[in-house]
Amino acid sequence: IIFSPYWVTFPESIKLSGASPIVIKCGRDLTPNLEQIKKNITKKTKAIVINSPNNPSGEVYPKELFKNIINLCIEHDIYLISDEAYIDLVFEGEKPNYLFHDYPEAFEHIITTRTFSKTYSLTGFRTGFTVASSKIISHLNKLQGHITGNNCTFSQYGASAALKIDEEVINHKIDSFKERRDIAFEIINPCLPLKKPRGSFYLFPSIEEFLLPQESCLDFCDKLLLEKNVAILPGSAFGHAGHIRIAFTASLEEVKLGCQRIVDFIKERQAK
Repeated sequence: IIFSPYWVTFPESIKLSGASPIVIKCGRDLTPNLEQIKKNITKKTKAIVINSPNNPSGEVYPKELFKNIINLCIEHDIYLISDEAYIDLVFEGEKPNYLFHDYPEAFEHIITTRTFSKTYSLTGFRTGFTVASSKIISHLNKLQGHITGNNCTFSQYGASAALKIDEEVINHKIDSFKERRDIAFEIINPCLPLKKPRGSFYLFPSIEEFLLPQESCLDFCDKLLLEKNVAILPGSAFGHAGHIRIAFTASLEEVKLGCQRIVDFIKERQAK
């Protein structure tokens, strides 16, 4: 079971493993619905995949939802795969802990994945880690041994150094992203009303009312790129058509310029 919007790799990885992705579309609040989850659990269900803070929406799911999902996993003896790539990039409110810290009693049912790409900006190092029971890790080791022999040395040294970085360095980075988020939201929201994301570094507004007849969100993104030189991603790539994903990872000036061009593009459409 996965939730739309989802990171693009999720359904393809599930298919590659020989399983079938069951997609539950989130509502307007972009948060999974517990009753929908219950309805979709069957005897064939092996796992629930959750990603919070979410890519592409930036939504941080409530603690009560995690508790309820974990209880379902225990009840049905299935796994919760928790993608916590953006766990440090939360701008306000209570910052989440690793799920296995908050729910040690459910450790056998939780598989946590992390990457060094987001918090530490080590994108090209292709290094991450998994925390799970020894049973799961032993199987992952067997799989990994046939996919790649090792992480190269510089990646391992880089990851090791990242874990020793002073917390103030990370906090400064989070503050920088928060400033960019606030500026991007301030520019985009009057034109494309949306919920301000609490985490990650994306805005995920709906553009359904601005699409032309027979036009998809992919068409919208293509035309924006051609006409305004702004690159964004269509919501359909994340299983959530009618939306766009705007990353505010560039410099503050580039974020301002890019967001303003998106607004100008939409206003020009309205004027035609």
